[in-house]
Amino acid sequence: ESVVAPLTMLHLGERGTVAYLSAANLNRIKKLYAFGIVPGAGVELIQRSPAFVLKVEETQVALEKSVAQDIFVRRQPAEE
Repeated sequence: ESVVAPLTMLHLGERGTVAYLSAANLNRIKKLYAFGIVPGAGVELIQRSPAFVLKVEETQVALEKSVAQDIFVRRQPAEE
């Protein structure tokens, strides 16, 4: 698996750090920033359906798949 992947490719409970946002829509980027979804932010995937729910710091955010696939995350190595 690649080190940096779209949020939609993460497994439930997987954690990582936002690497970059690829949305061409400036308003979408502004909304993601308002939720704290910015490069360098730590995230954890909580749910995949019916919406993608991720934990950003101490906040949970629900996103449509079309939005979640614009968020690229640097995966954290699995803890052993």
